[in-house]
Amino acid sequence: MAIGIVLLTAGESKRMGKNKQLLPWLEGTILDSVCDALTGGVCQALGCTHGVGEAYEHPYVAVTGLTHDELVPILSQYGFTSVQNPEPSRGQGVSLQIGVNAVCELANSLNVHLDGIVCSVGDQPLLSAGVVSKLVTQFQAQHSEQAIVCPRYGESQQPGNPVLFGAHWFNELKQIDGDKGGRRILKETGKPYVTYVSIQEDMGVDVDTPDDYQRLLEIERSK
Repeated sequence: MAIGIVLLTAGESKRMGKNKQLLPWLEGTILDSVCDALTGGVCQALGCTHGVGEAYEHPYVAVTGLTHDELVPILSQYGFTSVQNPEPSRGQGVSLQIGVNAVCELANSLNVHLDGIVCSVGDQPLLSAGVVSKLVTQFQAQHSEQAIVCPRYGESQQPGNPVLFGAHWFNELKQIDGDKGGRRILKETGKPYVTYVSIQEDMGVDVDTPDDYQRLLEIERSK
């Protein structure tokens, strides 16, 4: 089985006032942490090789925005091919469309048949490889290209990212527009095919403001 990754990093971070993905986190940045969780989780579930700076080719694509040049050095360390969305203000759906088209093209160039794509965002510093691995493992158990696997986080069991879409949904993802991204599929055509994975900890929290960042830093330091 082959699983691709589309990582959306084109957000403009307006409420943060600076690129939130480049904020310090652990021994690197928030983006480092997210990349490590995604690639590590996929490889953990599939038994493939994972390591920062390793020269392995994987169907991993990151969609960048106006700070493309700042993000590429980090993304490339984790095996991501970076493509730029020249108009990130048009919404997350446009970035998702760009990313899915790019990851399918990359998979074809690598002669890899993709069974599914993990679609994620770049501002969830608490995300772990274990969460991603659970999503991939659940997807494997579904034995269906129509399967969609989504996490539910914390006490409220709020649905969040990343979401794993089976191959059946690739064409629809390639045509998504606007700001809703993949949520439209989850709430409409894909709703009967969604399986939820319960994650007890609230690892799906994203960083939008300086207060969010400080709060999540305190959570991480208290572990």
